[in-house]
Amino acid sequence: MPYADPEKARASNRARQTPTYISWASMKSRCTNPNVPNYRHYGARGITVCGRWDSYANFVEDMGPRPVGTTLDRVNADGNYEKTNCRWADRLTQRHNRSVTKSATSERTIAS
Repeated sequence: MPYADPEKARASNRARQTPTYISWASMKSRCTNPNVPNYRHYGARGITVCGRWDSYANFVEDMGPRPVGTTLDRVNADGNYEKTNCRWADRLTQRHNRSVTKSATSERTIAS
């Protein structure tokens, strides 16, 4: 939807270039678009985005701006994208929170 006010249009375009906006758009895409390569790890597994986060403004209100050096992480890697299950996390934290890592750890524990 075009803006009548050119300044609002410029502000909207700048927002789309922020790390926070890119994280939000990527989250939605990997959960809803079967043509996205990572869809099989998210949407195809039943991972969804809460309805409140259909709005970028609501996402930012809940999560705040994305801190430098972080990306969006789900606390429960098998849970949905929603305020109570998401955080901004660095790569090391995310690496320890992957479904694959949890499964491999569980298998080693069982085999021991």
